[in-house]
Amino acid sequence: MSTRRIAIAALGLLLLSIIVAIFYVVGEVSVEDVEAKFSGNSITVLVDIRNSMLRRVCIIGVELSGADSYLNNSVRVELHRTKIIGNVVRMEKAGLVCIKQGDLLSMKDRGLHIMIIGDRESIEEIIRDKVVSLRLLLDNGDKLEVNAFISTD
Repeated sequence: MSTRRIAIAALGLLLLSIIVAIFYVVGEVSVEDVEAKFSGNSITVLVDIRNSMLRRVCIIGVELSGADSYLNNSVRVELHRTKIIGNVVRMEKAGLVCIKQGDLLSMKDRGLHIMIIGDRESIEEIIRDKVVSLRLLLDNGDKLEVNAFISTD
């Protein structure tokens, strides 16, 4: 193989690497709106998330962050989907939730919500400061921090 062919192949690989890097790095995932409601032994959080990246991004997990992160072993933090079957409203784990490139995910509009479920003492510990801090884990390795003021109405 000639030196020229090797140089052209290397240049092609370099160009491909740059394109892939741009595809995965350009843009961001951001929170546009958030609300949280306390009820008994749970907190429900609704988030609007904008994906301005050049690719779809998926939420693969959610956890407490910040000052409340030590409670991750005392509570369950899950992404749920609300389903209505007949006259019965059911909540189930949502699994993977993806946001297309350029889209806005409104959890309320899609029947999605984050549930923080635990014993009354742990939930009261979270609502003491009237703010809950969450971390959404994304499939591209990013972690999206969400801070929600908690309504106790």
